[in-house]
Amino acid sequence: MIPKIASKVIYGTAWKKEQTTALVVAAVLKGFRAIDTACQPKHYREDLVGEALTILQDKHGIKREDLWLQTKYAHQPEQLKPL
Repeated sequence: MIPKIASKVIYGTAWKKEQTTALVVAAVLKGFRAIDTACQPKHYREDLVGEALTILQDKHGIKREDLWLQTKYAHQPEQLKPL
């Protein structure tokens, strides 16, 4: 089931760097159901948020559709990786 509205409190993933996966898993296991991220590699690791989602589903039975994911796009060329 996809949450209809975001949680009142959203877990932010900025500046977590290599700890992003473990911290997102821990936050969800503690009760967070909303996660904030962005496609800005200077401050965020969306790939590691994805790893956390895989762990949460495979090891803890928490499906992606049970979580609210919020992302952003900032058009600042110096902060974007080319596709």
